[in-house]
Amino acid sequence: MIMSTASVSVPAPHDTDGAAVRRIDLPVEGMTCAACVRRIERALLATGGVSGAKVNLVTRTATVTFDPAAAS
Repeated sequence: MIMSTASVSVPAPHDTDGAAVRRIDLPVEGMTCAACVRRIERALLATGGVSGAKVNLVTRTATVTFDPAAAS
């Protein structure tokens, strides 16, 4: 699985504790099954500052919600 660094970042609403969060859509190559989706989502959610991750096998994208101040 290869995740491209090409992305489009758009502002997202504030999360529940008032911190500014961002949402980014990333193209993901090499996914072949639902297990790939789960593995990528778990890896993204284990990354510091990431509060949400939704991977779509059909569109081959990952939508990640994160706090830029906390993301490494």
